[in-house]
Amino acid sequence: MRIEWFADTRTEHFWRKLMLAVQTAFVGLFLTTVGLVGGTAAASKQSEPPPAAHARDGELSTLVLITSDTDWLEKWNTPASSIPQFSTAKELKTGEAATVLVLLSGLTPANGRLKALCAIEIRQPDGVIQAVPETACYDEMSLGQRKNMLMADARVEFKVEQGDPDGLWLFRIIVKDAFSSSRTASEVSVRVIAEGARP
Repeated sequence: MRIEWFADTRTEHFWRKLMLAVQTAFVGLFLTTVGLVGGTAAASKQSEPPPAAHARDGELSTLVLITSDTDWLEKWNTPASSIPQFSTAKELKTGEAATVLVLLSGLTPANGRLKALCAIEIRQPDGVIQAVPETACYDEMSLGQRKNMLMADARVEFKVEQGDPDGLWLFRIIVKDAFSSSRTASEVSVRVIAEGARP
């Protein structure tokens, strides 16, 4: 699997967003400035993490999701009155790609800035673990966007290639508020059905 981790982003911070709608095959998720409304996405199997996960610690609220939308950036970069809708990916076949996005709100301002740190761990079905060390994933001037939805300057883009291990790929994302003790840990997953997969 070709995996790329981006510690910066191609988008500006459209922090004026007040709500994000995430559509899955099971249920709509609505993340507002105060949390998740409507529950969490159901996993296809009880032991499997869903493709979207909400976490909260104090004021810090995060949503991590795996989307197969190739136009996720265009969906995010829309007028404030428009609520972007992302589809989530539960399964991927050879040649298909997806992106792990990190959304957050409730960062604590300090010296006129908001800052978050992100770390990621990827667990393959064959037991191989890839880890990306903690790095700044949001660092901007505080302009009143603390309670609004922000997109972190971090994402994982991956594409299933022939010979990739078949099975469940797990993505664990840890987000820390740099100016408080708040910390969230979210785990999402996607099932890979690859041609010529390694056992």
